[in-house]
Amino acid sequence: MKKRSVMERKWHLVKVLIGVGLVVVVFSAVHLVTRQTPEPPPVVQKQAEIKENEVVLPDHLRHLSRIVVRVRTHKSSGSGILVKRGKRIFIWTAGYIAHACRDTTGEFSTAAWVSVPLVNGTDDVPASVIRYGGLDGPALLELYGKHFRQGEPYIPQSTVFAKEETSSKIGDTVWHTTPFLSLATKGIIKELGRVYQSITYDVTTPISVAGSGGGGVFTEEGICLGMVMLGSADLSCFILPSREIRRWAKAKGVAWAIDPLVPMPSEEELKKLPIED
Repeated sequence: MKKRSVMERKWHLVKVLIGVGLVVVVFSAVHLVTRQTPEPPPVVQKQAEIKENEVVLPDHLRHLSRIVVRVRTHKSSGSGILVKRGKRIFIWTAGYIAHACRDTTGEFSTAAWVSVPLVNGTDDVPASVIRYGGLDGPALLELYGKHFRQGEPYIPQSTVFAKEETSSKIGDTVWHTTPFLSLATKGIIKELGRVYQSITYDVTTPISVAGSGGGGVFTEEGICLGMVMLGSADLSCFILPSREIRRWAKAKGVAWAIDPLVPMPSEEELKKLPIED
């Protein structure tokens, strides 16, 4: 009888524990349903906001789809802006993309691959880093001209960068194209000269997507206002203004890659140009 009594007590304890557990579960479920919780970030709404900004480039801006190109490294992919000087082709891109071209010794010995536009389609052509401004700065690459495998590149117009004295205004319309999705987006300038981590940016409404870094932002006349560098939590687009890129290019001896009026250096002078200071 004693053994049986112990078993009964154990079974009773098990039933009590099960009952308590069910009460806790039910209470928790009711609490979760009834309590006031903040709504999650409207990711879908933000994505839709960019989707709403997708547009078809007008005829006078169609060439932008040929000067904003994909730049790929063994670690990442981004965008770049093409510049032609004679038969040579250079690419402006974000420093953090070019950084992936470093080898294990820290040298820029690894090539990036640039999707260069042809008359029909594109051709992935290797490019080397010739000037590097750090992770948060610009970088300049040059295509290996002898590696066109599928025909000569078709670049009807080189990128035209805004001059230092060019004054944009808040509310001005801007355009951005991405080689990843073959789309264009349209927005406005919302802030000028914002300093973030000691770097001066201009800020636009949401116009960039993943892979836009290093790509250009343009005026309605097709002038490049700057390069996409960062995106904020509200999907605003931080661009490195062309005026800042011009200042850096002058200081680093590569103004000829942004200003067609500056003479190209000789081959010997180019070889002496340090990649970074």
